[in-house]
Amino acid sequence: MNDQVRELQAAQDQIEQLVRAIVEIGSDLDLHGTLHRIVKAAIELTGARVGALGVSAADGGFSSLIHDGIDASVAQQFGELTVGDGLRIDDLGDHASAVIAEGGVPRIRAVLAVPIKVRAADFGNLYLADDRAGRVFSDAQDRAVRAQVLATA
Repeated sequence: MNDQVRELQAAQDQIEQLVRAIVEIGSDLDLHGTLHRIVKAAIELTGARVGALGVSAADGGFSSLIHDGIDASVAQQFGELTVGDGLRIDDLGDHASAVIAEGGVPRIRAVLAVPIKVRAADFGNLYLADDRAGRVFSDAQDRAVRAQVLATA
């Protein structure tokens, strides 16, 4: 099987996974539960080890933080990263604002963060991260997570 066929099959599999995730996310009207399902679906979609969704507060911090795979104190540190229109870092240790503490947990390396807007208003940010050496997030994973966020916001 050539590379183009493999890429096409991988893209098709990712689209099917995205559709399943969107249907599952919308199955309940509980906000906390829905936000947690968004994080879980994004982790599954990208193969990330951890994820968090920070709901923006007026002071620039988080009014709410949903996380999976890491504890709240580590997840809270994602708020120190400037996301803008999106952020993808291959090795957080090389990033000028690398503030994710180690504190007994594996060092966060790769980060993918996308903003969440609801009716054009800033709602928060979705963060995905991985601690495996050499693990990076691809363009396709970035697009898939953005599509998930758009479909569920």
